[in-house]
Amino acid sequence: MTSEESQLISDFLNGRLSTIQIKEVEKRIENDVAFKEQVLIERQLFEALNPNDWSFIKRVSSEKIDAYKTLYNSEDTKEFKANLNTINHEYQRTQKTQNSYRASKINWKIYVTAAAVLLVVFSLLFLLPNTKTSQQLYAESLNLSELPSITVRSDLGSKNSLTKAQNAFESGAYKDVLEFLSSEEHVFEKRRGILLLYKGISHMELENYDEALKEFNTLSSSNLIDAPKGIWYKALLFLKKGDTNMARESLNVIILNQNHYKYTEAKKILEQLQD
Repeated sequence: MTSEESQLISDFLNGRLSTIQIKEVEKRIENDVAFKEQVLIERQLFEALNPNDWSFIKRVSSEKIDAYKTLYNSEDTKEFKANLNTINHEYQRTQKTQNSYRASKINWKIYVTAAAVLLVVFSLLFLLPNTKTSQQLYAESLNLSELPSITVRSDLGSKNSLTKAQNAFESGAYKDVLEFLSSEEHVFEKRRGILLLYKGISHMELENYDEALKEFNTLSSSNLIDAPKGIWYKALLFLKKGDTNMARESLNVIILNQNHYKYTEAKKILEQLQD
């Protein structure tokens, strides 16, 4: 395969040929087996290693895509691709006089190409940092099942409202939760901390961030036993909101004390935010 033919294939795969030239290449593919094999190999490499196609990957941050492109254009990767081309061209040269191996030739190339592609892909996956968005960290850190129930057996006149609020919270009907709890906080002073949490989380899930922050601030600045939880949920609020600087502030408060609520989780999130 000459350098002119390699350039022709590259132009063909990258859409740089005219309509007439495309038809000529397609005709040659039909009639020239060796040329067809080379086009197939080049197309495999093109589809696997073309950085312009990486943006279609779902749930991959633009930062990671940029990192892929940087690695793709690095000197090491360019050297790898050059070596692969050299090996391929050398193999073709040695096979010109060995027509009996024609049938197995394309399989050998495909295996080599597949191995090369896998090497690059796994290098990208394992060598680059596994960055996550603040919203992903929020979703992973929010565990509503660990919250205590707001209802107890001794509830009398307001039992129905609290039960409805609990059921609404568990089903994700946060507007209903706020409605059911609107007149209950002053009645159950002993459970004020839990009620503040439920109201704050409901506002947070509804993206009423200012209202949620008020509830969490009220809790964290109180003398209630649940006060430390207010700081944790403030950190989660800022993660959900995308304000990583404010999230760090709350998380840094938590890690000052190893006995603080969610100390281990806060430390882990801080490490991920620094990646």
